[in-house]
Amino acid sequence: IRIYEVTKLRIEGFEHARREYEAGRFKPALAAIRGLNQRYPTDGPTQTYIARCEELVKHPPADWDGVFRAKEK
Repeated sequence: IRIYEVTKLRIEGFEHARREYEAGRFKPALAAIRGLNQRYPTDGPTQTYIARCEELVKHPPADWDGVFRAKEK
């Protein structure tokens, strides 16, 4: 049961950060995702969202629709 609870908290935290991100609230999303990264430093999706949020905080899109579009490969 403990493993389930830890996993549930991790998923809920990520979903909260993702909702902030999709709504265009990049600074709160970045703070939430960094908090997760402190607890789960090897999590790939968390690291990806940190990089995206940092870029979007620096250069917020004028027409954000919640979809990240890569500018390079």
